[in-house]
Amino acid sequence: LLKVFAVFAVGYFARPIGAVIFGSIGDRLGRKKALLLSLVVMAVPTVGMALLPTHETIGMLSPIVLIILRVLQGISIGGEFTGATAYLSEHSADDRRGLAGSLTVSSAMLGILLGSLVYTLMEWFCTPDFIQIWGWRLAFLGGFGILIIAAWLRWTMPVSPHFQKAKSEGKLATHPVRSCLRNHFGALMRGVLLISLPAMLCYALTVYMSDYLHKQAGFTRSAAGLMVTIAIAMAVVIPVLVGAWSDRIGRRPIIRMGFIASIIWSVP
Repeated sequence: LLKVFAVFAVGYFARPIGAVIFGSIGDRLGRKKALLLSLVVMAVPTVGMALLPTHETIGMLSPIVLIILRVLQGISIGGEFTGATAYLSEHSADDRRGLAGSLTVSSAMLGILLGSLVYTLMEWFCTPDFIQIWGWRLAFLGGFGILIIAAWLRWTMPVSPHFQKAKSEGKLATHPVRSCLRNHFGALMRGVLLISLPAMLCYALTVYMSDYLHKQAGFTRSAAGLMVTIAIAMAVVIPVLVGAWSDRIGRRPIIRMGFIASIIWSVP
């Protein structure tokens, strides 16, 4: 089990790399181009996992290729999430920025919800042999269909007004990463620390909890998948409500309440 999650974790180690790469591209060439490019990078591992030969066919090369594909996924998501957050925030009015930023989180959880729903439905209606041989591949091919829709949406979306203004005034950063580390290192570290707790809790729920409920708590796989799916569905709606609330009372009270609630709820 630890080996399975280790392969999964490799993609998350690649996320900061993706955020730096595509964040830099977004600052120099625009959010739209960065988001389109990150989508292309995501398409490669999505199709690759669906068509990946098994260990019986190509031996040790199979898990090695799988890890490489996971790294590409992580790099892409690192650019996707940060780029989308910046883009939405830059398009929003000052009194709606919390709501706009929350849409990124809510949309990401919606994607995870779809994945969890697919897993739960397959456990209900498919045989274990079918899932092992073909089922999981079909799930990735379904994800590629969503990528096509996303590509069309991004191709037609307007350019960020903040980027356009900076470009017209000749204020685009030549070396965004260097500038960030030199001028905003303290804020960067605070941001890393602030996001670490919710990120840890998010993936404890969405990645580990289903397996834990099945193997440790004794629930069937379908029942465990359903419970996690319901919890993820709540995480689609709540960020939007909290984001809109933060526009009224400010970010700091929301962050503080979130940290306290996370600690309290972790006990039961």
